[in-house]
Amino acid sequence: MAAALTVDWEQVADEWRVRKNDTLRGALLLYLSPADLDLLEEMLRISASGAVNEDEARRRMGHLFTVVAEQPHGALLLTLYTYSLCLETWELSTGYARITVVLDALAEEAPVVSGSEAGDALLRAAVALAEAQEPSMATENAFNCSCPVTAQQEGAAVLDRVRPVLDVLGRREPGDPELRPVADLLTQDARVLAAYFDCVQRAAAVVEAWIGGADDIDERLSQAEEAIRYAEQGVLRNDVYGTEARSHRLALEALHRQLGRRRIHVEDATVTYCYPFSLPRMSPGLAVELAGSLGGRSFGGVQVEQVDDLKLTDVWRSNDERGRSHGGVRLVLAPLRVTTLAGQVVQYDVEMRISRLGNHYLRMETRLLDADIHVVNQTLRRASMLMGEEHIDSAGLRWTKCGDYADRVIRECAVALTALADGRGSDEGPTAQYGAQLVVDVERFFTVLLSARSIVLVAPDGGRVRATGSDLPDATGYSLLSSPLRPAAVALEEWVMYDFKEPENLFAGIGFCEDLGIRTSNTTVLYMPNAPSWVHLGYEEMAEFVAALPPLFAGLESRLVDLSERLDKEVPDLRQRLHQLPGPDLTPLYERQFEVHHLEAESERLVALLKSPRLCQSSSHRQFLDAVMDRAVVRGMESDLHRQLAVLSHQHDRLTRVVDAVVSSRRREEQHSREERERQDALDRQREEEARRVQQGRLNVLLAFVGVTALAELFGWLDNSFGVRTRWGWAPWAELAVIGLGIVLIVVLSRASWQRSHPGKAEHASDRPA
Repeated sequence: MAAALTVDWEQVADEWRVRKNDTLRGALLLYLSPADLDLLEEMLRISASGAVNEDEARRRMGHLFTVVAEQPHGALLLTLYTYSLCLETWELSTGYARITVVLDALAEEAPVVSGSEAGDALLRAAVALAEAQEPSMATENAFNCSCPVTAQQEGAAVLDRVRPVLDVLGRREPGDPELRPVADLLTQDARVLAAYFDCVQRAAAVVEAWIGGADDIDERLSQAEEAIRYAEQGVLRNDVYGTEARSHRLALEALHRQLGRRRIHVEDATVTYCYPFSLPRMSPGLAVELAGSLGGRSFGGVQVEQVDDLKLTDVWRSNDERGRSHGGVRLVLAPLRVTTLAGQVVQYDVEMRISRLGNHYLRMETRLLDADIHVVNQTLRRASMLMGEEHIDSAGLRWTKCGDYADRVIRECAVALTALADGRGSDEGPTAQYGAQLVVDVERFFTVLLSARSIVLVAPDGGRVRATGSDLPDATGYSLLSSPLRPAAVALEEWVMYDFKEPENLFAGIGFCEDLGIRTSNTTVLYMPNAPSWVHLGYEEMAEFVAALPPLFAGLESRLVDLSERLDKEVPDLRQRLHQLPGPDLTPLYERQFEVHHLEAESERLVALLKSPRLCQSSSHRQFLDAVMDRAVVRGMESDLHRQLAVLSHQHDRLTRVVDAVVSSRRREEQHSREERERQDALDRQREEEARRVQQGRLNVLLAFVGVTALAELFGWLDNSFGVRTRWGWAPWAELAVIGLGIVLIVVLSRASWQRSHPGKAEHASDRPA
C-alpha cells in the first residue's frame, strides 16, 4: 500500500502510546492539503469557541473521506489519524462535547468498503475502537462525579466494544503484508483498552464495596491492587493508560491503609455554594434598588419567585458613622434538582443576593442528613465546573453542571439590572464610564461552605461516637475537609491521597474548645458541636461574606486597569500636542484627574471598611472575619489592589505633570502674547506721536514761509503807499533783516521736522565731528 510504504509504523506506535500523532499527520498530508486537514483539526481545537455543529462535522468528514477515497487505504489512514487526534485532545482537556461530535461523524461517514477485504476489516476495527472512546470518556466523567456504579457500567461498555475487535484481529491475518503494522497497532490499542478498563472495573467495584462497608474489604482491596499492578507492569507499560491505572491503585492503597481508622459521617449539615460576582459600572446602592423591582422576572427561564430584604443576624449590627453595613435584597429563585448518575435526587434552594457593599452572589443550599464521606465528597465537588456531568433541572430547564446554571443565571440577572439602569437614564459619574460591566468566573471564584451541626465517627465494627473538632484530624475523611477542591479527579475517592496538612483553626481563641473552622482556597468547613443553630448562622454569614469578595476586588482592578490603559494612550498624545496652537483641550485631562481621585478614594474606602472593627458587632466576630479573610487570600487581593493603585498613582503624577506643563506653557504663551501686544501698542503710540510732530513741524515751516512772504508783501505795500524806502534810508536793510530772520526760522523748523522723522540719523549726525 502506498500509504504504508511512506509511514514509519514503529514511530506511529511509540507516539500513539503518549497520545501524539505527528508521523500519522505527515503521512496524511500526502493525501490531503493543509487546508483540508485543518477542517478536521479545527473542530478539535481546544482554544476554539462555541460548540461544533453535528451536521457541519458530518459534512467535513464526508468531504475528507471523498478526497482520500482514490488513494490506497486513504480512508484507513484518515480514520487512524482522526482517532489519534481525538485521543490527544482528550489527554489535554475534559471538553467531551467536541470529541463526541467528531467521533460520531467519523462513525457515520467512514466508508464500509474502501478497496480491499483486509483493509476494510482494519478500517472497521479502527472505527470500533474510536467509538469506544465515548464510553471511555463517560467513565472518566463518573470519576469526576465520584460514582463507582456508573464507572463500572461505562467501563463495561468499553469492554463490550473492545473485546469483539480483539477477537477479529486475533483470528484474522491481513492478506497484505504492508497492513501487518496497522493490525499490530490496532491490536495493541485494543489490548491496552481491555487491560485498563479491567483495572477500572476492579477499582470501582472495590470502592463501591468500601463505601458499603463490605466485611471482606481487606481481601478485595489486596486483590484489586495486585491485579492493577500486574497490568501496569505488563500491557500498560509505557502507555499513558498505565499512569492512570497507577493512580487508581495508589488510591486503593491509601484506602487500604485507613481501614483501621474511624470514618467521618455527617449526621446534620448544610452545604452552600457561593458563586460571587460584581457589577463595576453600577453602584451597589443602585443595584439593590433595582433588584427590588425584579419580582416575577426570569433569568434565562428561571423564575424569580420572591423578592425581599436580606435578613441577617446581629453579627452585622454596625455603628458606622456613615451608615455603611452589610445587607441588601435577596431574589428567591425556583428550586434546583440534581439527579446523580446513581439516580439519587438532591434539591437545592437558590437565591440571588444583591449586596449594599457590592459583593453580590448566587447562593445554592442543600442539607446533608446521615451522609457518609462519599456523599460529602460528591456534594462538595458538585459546585466545581470540573465536577462530572449530571442531570440538573429547574422549572423544566436542563443543565449538566451547577456551575453552568450559576453562570447563566448570574449573567441574565446582570443584563436585567443593566437594562433597568439604562432605562431610567441613571448617571453615576465615573463608575459608569469604564471597567467591566460584569465580573463573574464561576470556576475561579466559587466557594463551598460546609457547616456541620453534628458529626459522628464510625468505627470499623460499626460503632458510632460523637466527634469533636479535635477528633476529626485522625479520622478517615479529614483530608477531604481540610483540602481545597481539586481539578478533574484522577481516581474514585481520590481525596484519600491528598497531602495531609493541619490547617489553622479559624476558631482559635474565640470559639469553644471542640470547635473547628477550616478555610481553603475554595472551601470553608465549620463545625461547632456545642453551639446552637443561631450561632452557626452568624458564622455562616461571615464565611459567605468573605466568599463573595473576590469579584469585588477584581471589578475594582478592572476599572483601575481600564483607566490606566486610557492614561497610557492619552498622556503621550497630549505631550505631542503640547506646543501646538491652539493648545490641546484640557477637559479630558481634568476628567481623568477626577476619575483617578474618585477611584483611588473608592478603593481606599473599600479596604478601610473591610478592615474596620465597625463592620461587625463584636471584636470576636472581627477576629473570625480576619482569620477567614487571611486564609481566603483576601489580604493578597488587597495587596494587588494597592500595587495597581500605586501604578495608577504614578500615572496620575505623570498626568499632573502634563497638566502643569500645559498650564505653564499656556501661561507663558499668554504672558508673551500680552508683552508683545504691549510693546506693539507702545510702538504704535510712538509712531503716532512722531507722525504728529513731523506734521506739526511741516505746518510750522509752512506758516513761517507764509509769514515771510506776507512780510515781504507788507513791506512792498508800505513802500508803494508811503514811500518808506525813500523816506528812511535804513528801511531796506530792516526789511532784509526781517526776511532773513524768517528764512532762518524756516530752516530751523525744517531741520527739526526732519530730525523727528529720522531720529536715528539725527543722532548719528550729531555724533559726527564738526
